[in-house]
Amino acid sequence: MSSPSVASSDIGEDENFFLDFVDIDTNAGTSTQATLMDQDINSNEHARQRRELLDLIIRLQAIGLGTELALPQIACIGSQSVGKSSLIESISGVALPRASGTCTRCPIECRLKRSEQAWEATVYLRFESGKSGYVGKTGEIQFGPRMTERMEVQERIRRAQLAILNPTIQPSTFLDAVENASYPSSRSFSQNCVVVALSGSELSDLNFVDLPGLIANVADDRNVGDIELVKGLVTSYISRPSCLILLTISCESDFENQGAGRLAREYDPQGLRTIGVLTKPDRIERGSEKPWISMIKNETETLHLRHGWFSVKQPSARQLEAGMSWSEARELDEKYFQDTAPWSTIEEEWRKRLGCSNLISHLGETLGKVILSRLPHICDEVDRLIALNASQLESIPPPPSLDPLAQVLQLVNAFTRDVTHHVQGDPRSGRPGLVQSLVISAKAFQEDLRQITPVFQPTNKTENAGALDTPNFLPPGEEWPSRSEKGLTYWLEDVVELAEGARTRELPGEFPFAVTEELVTRTLELWRQPVRDIFGRAERVFVQRLTTLVETHFGQYTHGGLRAAVL
Repeated sequence: MSSPSVASSDIGEDENFFLDFVDIDTNAGTSTQATLMDQDINSNEHARQRRELLDLIIRLQAIGLGTELALPQIACIGSQSVGKSSLIESISGVALPRASGTCTRCPIECRLKRSEQAWEATVYLRFESGKSGYVGKTGEIQFGPRMTERMEVQERIRRAQLAILNPTIQPSTFLDAVENASYPSSRSFSQNCVVVALSGSELSDLNFVDLPGLIANVADDRNVGDIELVKGLVTSYISRPSCLILLTISCESDFENQGAGRLAREYDPQGLRTIGVLTKPDRIERGSEKPWISMIKNETETLHLRHGWFSVKQPSARQLEAGMSWSEARELDEKYFQDTAPWSTIEEEWRKRLGCSNLISHLGETLGKVILSRLPHICDEVDRLIALNASQLESIPPPPSLDPLAQVLQLVNAFTRDVTHHVQGDPRSGRPGLVQSLVISAKAFQEDLRQITPVFQPTNKTENAGALDTPNFLPPGEEWPSRSEKGLTYWLEDVVELAEGARTRELPGEFPFAVTEELVTRTLELWRQPVRDIFGRAERVFVQRLTTLVETHFGQYTHGGLRAAVL
């Protein structure tokens, strides 16, 4: 059974829930609201609680409920070549595929966990039904054994991405292929996800997803559709109000020239859930530092973000090729901002906005608050989905009977009893039956007949007769008409003329029954339409109720033809 679809309006997605977070003052590092940001985020009780919250989100993500429940997460976005992959590597400590054609082509979810055990990494593939052509069961599958060497991770991710891009091929095909084997991908990008789970003593508790870089141009016209494809993939994440946007902006190009910034402002116009990161600060031309410093200080009104801006310095391509380690890259990052002007001369309160370590602290703290704020909504929605699935399970018919004739007879008998009950109704239960539901139709029928009832006046038409007394045989409240609304008034001379014209051999003062029969027949001819109307209303009500009963009793037997036979 597929998981039930949940509309965003059903789960209470609302930008306003971000306003309930414990605010982190982005304009004053000396504020008392800095609290846990000033502490070691990996060594206090609050960090333990955050780890438990992250584990909960991971378990829900693993079974494919990420979109069903709008689970909080951090999505890293940026245009191509802005240093986004280097930023992810600085945070996670593992290298991503960089060779031509192997850039990020599907979401890569990184799960970092602080552990006193030795460093290790495990890669998973998460396929979600209906995404990018995948039609199997939603869930995660482990892709290869655990790794204890960092250098193994890059190649494993490359192979995992190939498996994601080719969902019709067994993943083991890519896992066991020779190292330099290449496969033509059936898709250029995919919504399905590679998951990289890392644990080690030097890591911080943090979960985030790296999305493919936004494309501005393509070299081949055949791939022009990739521009909108990637944009749609990124939008599917950042359009959720429960998603924190980690916006990567390169300092070697103006903000206005980078599509990721425009996209973030489109889906987070007030900057409530965007965290800005400036990369490549060493590429800023001398004398052009002021606008970037203003962004770090959150002084630029049009670029103001509630969570502010950070800046990081990653190793250059030459340094990476030379084999610079993760710890050396962290030292380079810290040393750059300590020794390089104008970053080294920035006010103390903004120093916490520089360097990868400060960024990681802020990300972990903020994500924990998002999860904590969202948790009651998640619990309510999980309860609703459980109840919905339980209801769906109850609707599954029992196994086929060993005596089908007896089972059909039982179904027909139960259906017959239910039809009788619905026809007769049960006034004590407050549920009217078919007969009771036709009372209104009967009253309408009565009014129709009243309008075509002939009026007999015991005077001639030329006489000025007054209003007649109401006969005593009429029930209370019923009026005695003196004129017919349909022109069916019979005056005394009309009846006498009809009677005289019908006389044959009757005794004096007697008239044939044909006179009465003629008058009755004239009236009954006018009854045809009202009778059709009341029977039509009765038929519609009965068919509607009968169809509902057929679905109740025989709806589970569509494939065998029993339901169709009854209908």
